Amino acid sequence: MPGFRPGRATEKQVESHFRKEIRADVGSRCVERLSRQAIEAEKLNPIGPISVSDVELEPGRPLRFLARFTTAPEFDIPDLAALVLPEGTDAERRDAASVWLLENMDTNVPDAVVEWELSFGDDSGATPGSAEWNAARDRAKLLLVLRAIARRDGVDVDDRDVDERIETMAGSLGTTARQLRNELLQKGGLRRVRTFMLAERTLDYLLEISGGL
Repeated sequence: MPGFRPGRATEKQVESHFRKEIRADVGSRCVERLSRQAIEAEKLNPIGPISVSDVELEPGRPLRFLARFTTAPEFDIPDLAALVLPEGTDAERRDAASVWLLENMDTNVPDAVVEWELSFGDDSGATPGSAEWNAARDRAKLLLVLRAIARRDGVDVDDRDVDERIETMAGSLGTTARQLRNELLQKGGLRRVRTFMLAERTLDYLLEISGGL
């Protein structure tokens, strides 16, 4: 702490000086984790942004918050036994798997989810039917089916994986992991990071099983 030699500041002084940062860090981690645990416990299937409000975080009292989200539409997962990937690099085979999944998946993606996907790029003003809108819809649709495959077949990303990815991202952006995590949580980006990591892992899983189906 400024004005103190290392190890000389008291616990109360440290808590007072860093209270805002500590609460933000604890709050972001707990809200993200507890939201996910509650969703899994209730066997819910959210898609798109999870809006968090009314966060109550006080020492000695239960953490409370309100989470709102859109439920994913019902659909059948394409028959993976029909998935045959061509020879090529892993990147080319992942692209081929993605195209095949999109071509063999029959469902509509809610407009709110497409709008959320657009919000992370430079096409947030795109309108339904435009090339930008259709591209965002396909990305959201692909993430939806990859997540469904992951849920069914036990593919997962744990908190340590996400923490390591955030550390790497923070280093490349010249910021701290704590600051980046808090920024991502406020924008719904933390869940997006986990979703993309799960999609990457699921595509790798499809590459592994495609030859043995």
